[in-house]
Amino acid sequence: MSHSALRFKSGKGKSVRIDKIRAQNRDTARTNFNHIRTIFLTVALFAVSFLFIIGLVFFNKLNARFVSADSYTSYDSDVTSFSYIVVDSFTSNPIQLKKLNFIVLDKISNKTVIFDIPLDMELNLPGKYADMPISKTFALGGLNSENKLQGGVDLLNLTLFKMFGFPVTNYVLVEDSLSLDMDSLLYKGKSVFPFGGLSITNMKSSFSTSFSLSSFYQTQQFLSSVKEDSFIKKTLSAEDLSSTDDIFEDMTLSSEIAKEKKTIAVLNGTDLSGVATLGSRVIKNMGGRVVAIENALDKGNYPNTVLIVDDMNFKTVSYIKKSFNISTVYTKEESPFTKESSIDRSDITLILGFDLANQIY
Repeated sequence: MSHSALRFKSGKGKSVRIDKIRAQNRDTARTNFNHIRTIFLTVALFAVSFLFIIGLVFFNKLNARFVSADSYTSYDSDVTSFSYIVVDSFTSNPIQLKKLNFIVLDKISNKTVIFDIPLDMELNLPGKYADMPISKTFALGGLNSENKLQGGVDLLNLTLFKMFGFPVTNYVLVEDSLSLDMDSLLYKGKSVFPFGGLSITNMKSSFSTSFSLSSFYQTQQFLSSVKEDSFIKKTLSAEDLSSTDDIFEDMTLSSEIAKEKKTIAVLNGTDLSGVATLGSRVIKNMGGRVVAIENALDKGNYPNTVLIVDDMNFKTVSYIKKSFNISTVYTKEESPFTKESSIDRSDITLILGFDLANQIY
């Protein structure tokens, strides 16, 4: 064999060995890459799972401070409201009221009105109390309830309902130590997550609300979207109360109730005076069209508030039912109240009973 043939054979063998080595290196690199990718994906999956679990625990703890559902306290109304209540401490005895705001959200005009209520203002409180300053209201409500926090909130909200003639849809209750953070959250448009300076621990012990988490988020987002000149704060005096109806009637002028234009009769089914007047005031402030305010012919025989309607599907019926917490609604064909002639002269008849009257008067 010639020298050139030997060189060719040797060179060819070396080339084959190099190709094999290169192939082995590629296989090794591919194996290493796949191994590294598997490790990376495993770590990433673990991290995502860990963050998901942490987020779920956080959400569950956060969500525990809110009601699970708020079909009654929905955010869907054109004009809705809530009370913002600040007390010294949830564990005080008695609990001292530090601040009371009544906040009204007008989603039609993208406007917010905040009524800042002086705590030294004297009123005839609901529940047959004598005239006394609002500062005493929370403590009085707590005295007559097994749950002093809920009792205080309930009496305050009834007081606001009577004062303004407008439904109090929700409440936010905080201790004084959280009030600055909550003020920022509600009034200054701070991000709702992670609730500014409000830690989960603080919220657990110093925060209570009737909002669901989703409704609270929607409310806070609406508040943060309102322009400064449409964010109106009014410090009330006793003399101002007579003019607040004009504010509500202006806000509800284009509400769903106003657009439906259903005629509404309001009857006092009790022997207490002023009940129908308050009921008609509430409906007018919601945008309703009241055509009759009078005593029921069968006055004194209505233990519970009832609605008699032409059609159960009226939106006005739904709003009145929620606002007065009514559980009994009849169509005119079903109504057992044959003595009441007003029923035939209106689309909707609201007969106020002792259940409501005894709470308010």
